[in-house]
Amino acid sequence: MTRPFSLWLLGCLILTGCGGHPVAKVTGTVTYQNQPLEFGKIHFVPVDSSLPPAQGTIEKGEYTLEMRGDRQAPVSGIYTGEYRVWIACYPYHKPGWSGNSMIPHPPLIPKKYESVHESGLTATVVRGKNQIDFTLEKDSSR
Repeated sequence: MTRPFSLWLLGCLILTGCGGHPVAKVTGTVTYQNQPLEFGKIHFVPVDSSLPPAQGTIEKGEYTLEMRGDRQAPVSGIYTGEYRVWIACYPYHKPGWSGNSMIPHPPLIPKKYESVHESGLTATVVRGKNQIDFTLEKDSSR
């Protein structure tokens, strides 16, 4: 292959991602009881099982998603498509937490948000930049 063609091909792969699915940047906010969720983890599970999941760390109510590339190196962004979303927030997710994460701790948000099947959270990721915000509600059965 000639060098210009190789560079062109590499550029196309970077812009479109693997298998023709474009990679898009995803950021957003997570609020609980009308306040930014101070810390936690957010996970996007693709409806298309051939795509990899993505995750992000919630800090001061904001997150940016990453997925793992072919060699397990983080890739900023995720493939376009439909996703089911789940969120976890435990004391040991707090930056600088020095307690024992092996001891069971209650979640700091309703437990339903930890389940991809029960959270009720979904997202559609499109080409380009995506701002996807989530508002978590207090569990009325508590």
